[in-house]
Amino acid sequence: MRAARASPTARTGELPNGARYEFHGVGCRYSSSTFVVDFDFGPDGRTDGFDAWRLALFAETQGAEFSQSLAEIDSDLHQLMKEGAVIAPRLSPSEHLLYLAREKPSGVEGRTVSQK
Repeated sequence: MRAARASPTARTGELPNGARYEFHGVGCRYSSSTFVVDFDFGPDGRTDGFDAWRLALFAETQGAEFSQSLAEIDSDLHQLMKEGAVIAPRLSPSEHLLYLAREKPSGVEGRTVSQK
């Protein structure tokens, strides 16, 4: 992310494998011929945060076998938060990101959120 902010030419490009990347806001979109991953950076540069929209975008590129609507994914994530498997710590720079409870970002010891 530092490289993208330091040099506008590094904001978009193509990797040696032909995949494309594009930094945006506090995240990056990676597109290959087989899938798309869009992520926002979390605390300390973490990239393991997720939300319903990003999961739906990824599932869309995986074919019918993985298709679920955004509403279904959002509902499933809320259920996982209620069960304590997923947390929503509301940490900067991407306060909307969720994390697996076993992978808590630093600064959220014992903190869980059960609703959006």
